[in-house]
Formats: sequence, structure tokens, C-alpha cells
Amino acid sequence: MAHPEYKSIGSIEDRVVEEIGEVLQAMSKAKRFGYKNYHPDRPYSDNTRELLLEIVDLQTVLLDYQKQLEDSLAERPEGE
Repeated sequence: MAHPEYKSIGSIEDRVVEEIGEVLQAMSKAKRFGYKNYHPDRPYSDNTRELLLEIVDLQTVLLDYQKQLEDSLAERPEGE
């Protein structure tokens, strides 16, 4: 899960790639060990919840990236 203190570290592309990796890891664990299973150190949060949290983090960074790309397009002169 994204920590607010580190939100602005690295490029937006780096953060997108990192979040995609975290979704892939959470999805793999859920498929391998079961969606209702949980890590022994975190019995309060099953693999479904962990995956959902990572998906939310990915959606958040993707929205930031989309806005940055749209702003970049808006700054270009017509025809470029």
C-alpha cells in the first residue's frame, strides 16, 4: 500500500510500474493460497482485502498519470 510520505518519490511511470507489480504479487498470492487465506502476521486482512487495497493504489496512481498525460497533450501546439 502506498505510504503518503513516499507518494512523490520517483517518476510517475516508476510509481505505475511499482503498483502494477504489487497488484500482480497480491493476485498471485490470492490465487496460490486462496482469496480467503491470510498472512500469519496479518490475520485481520485476507488476500482479497490485500488485493483490493493494491488495486485502489494502482487506480490512484493511474489517475495521476492520466492527468499528467492529458496536461501534456493540452500544452502542445495544434498539429503536433
